Amino acid sequence: MLIKIFIFIVALYFGYRLVKALARKKLRSLFGAPRPEIKKENKLVPCTVCGTWVKEEESLKKGGKLYCSQACRQRGQG
Repeated sequence: MLIKIFIFIVALYFGYRLVKALARKKLRSLFGAPRPEIKKENKLVPCTVCGTWVKEEESLKKGGKLYCSQACRQRGQG
């Protein structure tokens, strides 16, 4: 008799877990799962003139060369 009660409790537990998982899946399909933010990789590049490392997206580009500032860009061209 005790084994039947134990099996019944275990079956209830797994049934609960199954219903909970299905409900979560349904809610995600209705409201959409939160998407993690995709961060753009911040690649560092050296300045052509002084060698200072700057983020590629913040660097000044001219003629295929990268500069850290307007002053370095002017020195690099002259």
